[in-house]
Amino acid sequence: MVDESNIVQRTALGLILIAGVVILVGASTSSRYAGQAREKSQEDLQLATRVITEQDHVQGSRDAPLEIVEYSDFECPYCRALHLGIIPRLKERYGETMVLAYRHFPLPRYPHSVREAEAAECAASVGGEDAFWKYTEALFMEKPREATLTDENLIVLATSMGIPGEAFEICMASGEAFARVQSDKAGGVVAGIAMTPTLLITYGGAKVKVQGSYQDRILEAIDELLTVSEKPPEQ
Repeated sequence: MVDESNIVQRTALGLILIAGVVILVGASTSSRYAGQAREKSQEDLQLATRVITEQDHVQGSRDAPLEIVEYSDFECPYCRALHLGIIPRLKERYGETMVLAYRHFPLPRYPHSVREAEAAECAASVGGEDAFWKYTEALFMEKPREATLTDENLIVLATSMGIPGEAFEICMASGEAFARVQSDKAGGVVAGIAMTPTLLITYGGAKVKVQGSYQDRILEAIDELLTVSEKPPEQ
């Protein structure tokens, strides 16, 4: 006669062993995927803090040791505070040892920010790099926060700076500036950028990401990088 109790016990034991194997395999797989996720996160951060290229709009020498990449939105009040208040102080403090790159990251909550970013790109396309920075500053400084800038307003702003209006208008209609703005944003999304302003700061191989327009936090982040490298560039 077959001992049914033994069969039940052996079956239960087998199921327990199988479950244990599944758990171990699952844990191993989860651990592997978690490791891959961490590696991917690091890759994304490296992408976002890539060496500044010819495509970037920059102020300062591209060979400067302290690199600051600003992801920003023209409609964002915190970006305005950063760009008009804190960035000038950083330039004054670090001088020729710092290079600033501006990258567009228009947020959905601001419906006109994409078009304004396109206008800044058209200022660069028609008027050159200096025109880009002048137009950028004008958008942050001169545009009332509650105002809506139409294409006509953006063209008038351009011509007031000496940028040829017809060429500017053609650029705005071409779609090329829109592609550039979306390229900047896509790179930010891949890198995990989720808010503006966000600064990606690189010095001596060390990198840090700072979100928000908090001057003390930004200075602390830079000081930490300088401490790691032991090569303070402050002038």
